[in-house]
Amino acid sequence: MLPHKWRDFQCFDPVKYLPEHAQLFSFLKKYSFSIPEGHLKQALWCHYMGFWAAANAQIRTFFESVFDAMAVFVFGGSVDNLPSKEKREKLKETIPPILSRNLNEVGNNGRNFSEGIFKRLHAEGSHPGLSNPDDCTFRLNLVVLTSTYYLCKFDQVAALAFDNKGIGEGRDGGL
Repeated sequence: MLPHKWRDFQCFDPVKYLPEHAQLFSFLKKYSFSIPEGHLKQALWCHYMGFWAAANAQIRTFFESVFDAMAVFVFGGSVDNLPSKEKREKLKETIPPILSRNLNEVGNNGRNFSEGIFKRLHAEGSHPGLSNPDDCTFRLNLVVLTSTYYLCKFDQVAALAFDNKGIGEGRDGGL
């Protein structure tokens, strides 16, 4: 039988656990980004429980799925079969760009901010080894802060697209 705390996962309210993440969860709900939301909820739960390696795996998967969800929202089916790295690269094409070449957030043959974060999260995948509380907390805070920032930019792009009704026209299912 699982420990009592684990059985309470379905009742786990991450915003109560970390109220400073309310804005992030608000964006995820607003755009129905349920897959990233599920990964984040699992990451927070694993962090809360002290399952550091499992939390790290969910943190990286959450971060990747946020960019994937933004790209699919903006560009529709045209990006469905692209690898995650290429989906991130597409986000430089929005107006204004969600990820900017000028700010070294994408491009430069993989030597950029977004790829640097992924390499820091794990160069060998989501969790090649064990972790510790300090490292896991650092990863969680880095990803939550960065994701919230880019979701704010995404929200602005989405608002402009709906106001102008011209951005994304002609794309397969995109804005």
